[in-house]
Amino acid sequence: MKNDSNTSEPKSNELTIVKQEEKKPQHSPKSFFIIGGLLIFFVGLGFGFLFGVSQNYPAEKIGTDIILNRNEDHTSADVDFKLFWEAWDYLRTNYVDQPVNEQDLLYGAISGLVSSLPDHYSTFFNPAESKEFLEEINGNFEGIGAEIGIRKDLLTVIAPLAGSPAEKAGLLAGDNILAIDDLDTSAMSLYEAVQKIRGDKDTEVKLTILREGAKEAFDLSIKREVIKIESVKSKVVNLSDKNIAIITITNFNSDTTQKFQEAVNSLLLEEPQGIILDLRNNPGGFLLSAIDIASKFIPEGKVVVWRQDSTNEDQALLASGASPLTALPVVVLLDKGSAS
Repeated sequence: MKNDSNTSEPKSNELTIVKQEEKKPQHSPKSFFIIGGLLIFFVGLGFGFLFGVSQNYPAEKIGTDIILNRNEDHTSADVDFKLFWEAWDYLRTNYVDQPVNEQDLLYGAISGLVSSLPDHYSTFFNPAESKEFLEEINGNFEGIGAEIGIRKDLLTVIAPLAGSPAEKAGLLAGDNILAIDDLDTSAMSLYEAVQKIRGDKDTEVKLTILREGAKEAFDLSIKREVIKIESVKSKVVNLSDKNIAIITITNFNSDTTQKFQEAVNSLLLEEPQGIILDLRNNPGGFLLSAIDIASKFIPEGKVVVWRQDSTNEDQALLASGASPLTALPVVVLLDKGSAS
């Protein structure tokens, strides 16, 4: 995985599959703030694959037959790919609206492949979705400023962003979104729901909300704005004659490591005697950013998190670099909007 701060926008023909990190129940990351390290890996993998194909075939001949290796025998004891190609050919020939877009068929097939896994943490992004994801993770987009996901088959607010139109309108973590502009969300994919909630600034979207403990659903109209995520905020307060630094991290975005270091450099000049690290309503983000920030509190070489791959091999991700905050007592604030 390369450094997340060097993320580049996917090319138009890239395919991106994202395997998101496991999270605690009620805090799963099926949302548009996805662990970034693995995203970068698969973006690179997809680009490398297509680049290799392009060296052997003229660009105009790189089609779905080549990418999916249709002419090779994929039949195994368990799977016969002839059925897939029969369905492919039938749709391409007989679907009522002709001609069928083969690129859309390909993306739909891959999306179905990923969604068939018994795992709510795996998501497929086509290039357009990848572009929107990168806009979010880089902290600048238009919408209401709320992370949403799927919980118990219901579209659910994971966390409203601090200072966002969603927060100002009273949207809360855990709210179920039953309808968007009177359109039922029960059959919507997460991407479809995000597309309907997003929109140009100064326009409104109506959400029908069912809140835990409420007897009836209610409507919230929220005016969209340009959302600029300020991922790190800090200040020093005096509590019981002690200077306490309060650092709030709203997201682990591409600029969060740098912003956190700048905040620490400034705060240490005021000689704080303790730190409050506020991660409430933080929906997650780049794994490497989170590790970099944990490294400020944990001695170099210590394990920050373990990651397990498909072979059940455990990989330790270690703290690195200077850890200037190890000597200070720390309190961490979490709530149900905090990922992991």
